[in-house]
Amino acid sequence: MTARERDLTDENEALREEIGVLRRELDGARLENEMLSGRIAELEARLGQSSRSSSLPPSSDSPKSRAERRAAAREQQKGRAKEEKRSRGKQPGAPGANL
Repeated sequence: MTARERDLTDENEALREEIGVLRRELDGARLENEMLSGRIAELEARLGQSSRSSSLPPSSDSPKSRAERRAAAREQQKGRAKEEKRSRGKQPGAPGANL
């Protein structure tokens, strides 16, 4: 075996060792990625809970979500009022309360 062949063989062995190290690191990174993905899914599920979708009390809702819910209810109420097309107070045709 010539000196060049020995050098190439040594380099080949070193590269194989490096590949082994990198594969172990990749396996560790994959495992960590899997664990973190599970944790993210769990935290997103907890974040999505509110008093309407779980047994939590309404006081546990964030102020922003409560305000959004109230605004949506107001808009819905306005929509109902427009659909009814009635004015406030005594309606035309209703019996009066004359003295």
